[in-house]
Amino acid sequence: MNIRKGIRVVLPVFAALSLIVLGLVFFRPAADAADVEEAIRAQLLELGDPSAVSAGGTQSEANGAEYLLYHSEERRRDYRFDASGNLAAVFSTAEEAVSSDAPELNAQEEEALNRTMAEFAERCISAFRIGTVEQVSSSHFSGDYVYEFREVYQGIPTGSRVAVECRQDGTIYYAIVTKGAVFETTRKKTVKPRVEIAISEERAIGLAERAIRDRLADGETITDDARACNLDATGEQLYYTVELSAAKPGTDPTIYWVKVSTADGSILDVTATQ
Repeated sequence: MNIRKGIRVVLPVFAALSLIVLGLVFFRPAADAADVEEAIRAQLLELGDPSAVSAGGTQSEANGAEYLLYHSEERRRDYRFDASGNLAAVFSTAEEAVSSDAPELNAQEEEALNRTMAEFAERCISAFRIGTVEQVSSSHFSGDYVYEFREVYQGIPTGSRVAVECRQDGTIYYAIVTKGAVFETTRKKTVKPRVEIAISEERAIGLAERAIRDRLADGETITDDARACNLDATGEQLYYTVELSAAKPGTDPTIYWVKVSTADGSILDVTATQ
């Protein structure tokens, strides 16, 4: 058998197969890119800003992550989307207004602003929302309002969160969106948890107490004045936030907030009042 002749036959076949494989590799991202663009367009429409156009890529100064940037001249906003086309942030590109001298909102006006921002938060996570959005906190100073919202599904936080800062007239300065991963949606469109709740509230409190004992000053002990345990989530982490207080006799207490993983009881974070 002429081996060289055999090689001449095999090589063209191999080359043809290689071209097919390379074609699949190079053409698949184009389809993915079209899907991402479609997802982004749907979210921009949900946000009432279909005129926004692609402005290339951008990188977060905070964590170095890369995002797709869209700019709206009409609404004076920039939108950041992750590689999958999910909204990650909204930033105003308008000149920041000076603090307003307008009178503070009354209770009815403030409630209306709360509803408006909650609806905006819902739109921010419309692409992956599975539950209901609830307000976690709000504060305001000199005409600026800061909100935090989270999503809850069947009583369990999903990890999706939206932080919003706006003016009292509803003008949005920015919104930071965190996509939750506590639950996953199967191909059959059913929702199931990805994170286990293996630690009880009582166990979480005990672990939180142990975590802060080394932080206590001489003569400072844990009190029963402020003791609470709430289920919460950010991203893929489901945890208990345990609130404890510690004080020396006759002094103001220090309040501690300890995040305890529901999966294994590990301490995720500890913060305290100064």
